[in-house]
Amino acid sequence: MHNHDTGTSADKLYTDANGFNGSRKVAYRTPAMGGFVGEIALQEANGNGDRGVDLAANYDMGKLHLGAGFSKLGDDKQLALRALYELGPVTFGGYYQRDNVLGGNRNNFRLSAQYTMGATELHANIGAASDIQGLPGSSAHQFTFGVNQNLSKRTKVYAFFTRVGDDDKLKIYSAGNFTSVAFGVRHNF
Repeated sequence: MHNHDTGTSADKLYTDANGFNGSRKVAYRTPAMGGFVGEIALQEANGNGDRGVDLAANYDMGKLHLGAGFSKLGDDKQLALRALYELGPVTFGGYYQRDNVLGGNRNNFRLSAQYTMGATELHANIGAASDIQGLPGSSAHQFTFGVNQNLSKRTKVYAFFTRVGDDDKLKIYSAGNFTSVAFGVRHNF
């Protein structure tokens, strides 16, 4: 929630089927049916002849937002579930993901919360990824604390602290333990 999943505080644990976002694809999105929208996307074949598929289902009804997604490309695949609820000045949510992108299954989750006071937003989130099946010591965690001061609907000043505690073996999340403190201005054009 705090930084649009960009920069050093981006979610390092959530993954998609490798290479799915790097190729051309065609997609169909259903018209909104109440609060439900479904989507399917098919990717052109990669160098191995594998075609990717991406399925998504989202439900938005007032303050409740739910979603599910599935991606597959060759042997790489992932399944994710998400939920978000807005309760006055507090917004909280999270996701659970089961993936197989490095030859073994892995579970990961993230919980996040936002508290709004006028133009100020306080953010916190924590996530964890389990060991990849067959690779003990390959787990990781990430947490972020941040504050946004909205100067207008499109411009804000932000500050955050994030830490990624990487696995001991593969260092696939951040090439080791990583800590960042950031200050900046974001303007959406």
